Amino acid sequence: MDSELSGSPSFGSATNSIPQAMSSTSVSGPLHNPLCSPQIELDESCFDKTGAKHLLTLVGCCMDADLVACMERGGRDAFIAYTRWFMDHYRGQKVTRLRLHLCLSHPSQYDDDVKNLIDWAITRGAEELDLDFANVGHHYMGFAELPCNFFYLDKSPHTLRLSGCNFEPAGFVFTEVRKLSIEKVQVDPNAIFKLLHCNNLEDLTLKMVDVPSFLHILDPYRMLKRVTMERCLSGRTGTAAIRIEAPCLKYFKYSGFAMPIIVKGCPPLEEAELDFNLEYVFCRRHGNLIADILFHLQNTRMLTVCSYVTQNTRMLTVCSYVTQELNV
Repeated sequence: MDSELSGSPSFGSATNSIPQAMSSTSVSGPLHNPLCSPQIELDESCFDKTGAKHLLTLVGCCMDADLVACMERGGRDAFIAYTRWFMDHYRGQKVTRLRLHLCLSHPSQYDDDVKNLIDWAITRGAEELDLDFANVGHHYMGFAELPCNFFYLDKSPHTLRLSGCNFEPAGFVFTEVRKLSIEKVQVDPNAIFKLLHCNNLEDLTLKMVDVPSFLHILDPYRMLKRVTMERCLSGRTGTAAIRIEAPCLKYFKYSGFAMPIIVKGCPPLEEAELDFNLEYVFCRRHGNLIADILFHLQNTRMLTVCSYVTQNTRMLTVCSYVTQELNV
C-alpha cells in the first residue's frame, strides 16, 4: 500500500512463477512448502490444469488418489478440494498472512468454505487478511458477499484488505485493525464514517471505491497517519469533493480527477502526492482549484505532483511556495 500489502511465498500466484518456487523443494522441508509456510496464498486463477499439476509435484505425495484425480482436472472443484485438504494437513506452527482470491463465477456458493478458511487462519494467529473477490473487468462491482459472521470474529487482524467484496460497513468492529484497504466496491458516503470505527486504524487506503459525490474522512480517535485515495469518485460531477480531518495525519496520496480536496485539522504533512491522472488537458478552471488544494497542503515537507500540474507555470510556482521539497 505505497499502501500495498506485503508479498508472500505463493502456491497460488501466477502460474508461470510456480516452477521456480518448486525447483529445489521437498515436501519434508519448510522452504516454499505450502504446508509449512506461515504466509498462505490461495488463488483460484492459478488452478487451471497446468497450475494444479505443478502443485501436485510439491504435495501430491501426501494426497489420496481421488484428490489427485481432481487436481489433475483443475478448475474450481480442484481449488475448493485442495483448500479443504490444505486446512486438514497444514503443518505450520502459525499463520501470519492469508490471501484468498476467488475469481470465477458464483463464489458465494462457497460461503461456508470461505468462512471456515478465515476462521481457520484467525485461530492460528493470522494478523493479515487479504480477501479478493473482484470480478475482472468490473471496476465497481462487489462480486461476492463476505460471510455473515465475518464481522464477529473472536480476534481481529492487524491488516485487512477487502477487494470486490459486498459488505455492510456498519458491521466493522475490528478494534485491532491498523491497516485497512477497501477496493472495487460501492459504498454510501455516510458509510465511510463507519469504516473509521476501527479505533486503532493508522493506515487507510480506498481504491476504486465508487462514492457518488462528497467523501468525508473524519478520524475521531486521532490515530490515522496515512490516507491513500485512488479513483474513488465515479464521475466528474460538479459536487464531487473530498474532506479529510485527521489530527495526526502524516501522509496523503490522491490519484484521480481534479476536484476540491480539503485536508485540515492536522500539522504540516511529512509527505503528499497529487496525481490527476484522469485529466487530459489542463483546464483554466482547474488553476484555482489546484491552488486551493495546495493551500491546504502548505508546509508539507515533501510534495510530489504529476505532469498535469506542470502544464501550468503558475501551479509550479505555487507548488514551490507551499513545500520544502518538490518532486515532479
